[in-house]
Amino acid sequence: TSGVLLWTAAAEGFTASDVEIDENLNVYVLSSLENAVSGSSGVDMRITKYNSAGTLLWSHDYDFGGTEISRKFVYLNNRISAIGYGSSSPSSPYFDWKTFQTDTDGTLLWNAIYDATTYNDEEPYYILAKPTGEVIVTGKGGPSPDPNNPSFIQMPIVEYSNTGSQIWIDTPNIYGGWGLASMFASDASLYAISSSDMTVYHYNGEPLGLTNNLYNIASVTIYPNPVSSSTTIEINTNESQNVQVTVFDVIGKTVINIPKQELQSGSMKINLDLTELNNGLYFCQ
Repeated sequence: TSGVLLWTAAAEGFTASDVEIDENLNVYVLSSLENAVSGSSGVDMRITKYNSAGTLLWSHDYDFGGTEISRKFVYLNNRISAIGYGSSSPSSPYFDWKTFQTDTDGTLLWNAIYDATTYNDEEPYYILAKPTGEVIVTGKGGPSPDPNNPSFIQMPIVEYSNTGSQIWIDTPNIYGGWGLASMFASDASLYAISSSDMTVYHYNGEPLGLTNNLYNIASVTIYPNPVSSSTTIEINTNESQNVQVTVFDVIGKTVINIPKQELQSGSMKINLDLTELNNGLYFCQ
């Protein structure tokens, strides 16, 4: 902290995009490297780990199909959560979000691809982690705010569980703007900022994740909410689709799962009995 150089090390890659340090002063570097996983894997993401003296401990490469250009990562509570972007297949002309999580040995825990606009590039810009392993990602993407112009993009905020399941999505800026950063306040509420007419969004800590802007073409209503013993999910849609209902607790554990079933055009009501659950906050997907 006095500016004296302690050590240097060269992490292989054509781009180094972020660096993190854990409690033992181990250093993690996020980079991108061409054909690191195989001779035809394209651009892959790489995490390199050094000890407190700058000695290389390991490097791991990650390929999720297509291209992975590293953007940012965060270390918290023995988990490394990273974001990048690129095509989801070698033939795709458009970029999608790539989110993944590893342990401190570089072992992949889960990965998820976010692609909510078929005809446009989507990029994540910021990732935020919780101590229990959930991550929140914001950037630019879909779903399109205009059904007549499906290539339009906006600012999505997505939370993933500590197993990679999508807990919730919100699209607060329907007129454009790209999510640039987010941060938790001391009361567990969430702040996020966007570009293009710079805007600040503030989410209350208690109902965080309960949103009407669901990534679904159906209209979904939950009542009553807050819940005492049971609640009803009402789904209205103009076309048939498969519906699966999953309820998670705050650490991402599934507490209720209703298997996938086909929903015909019209209205459907699902009753959830919550009498066996402890008092607290739950997320319904």
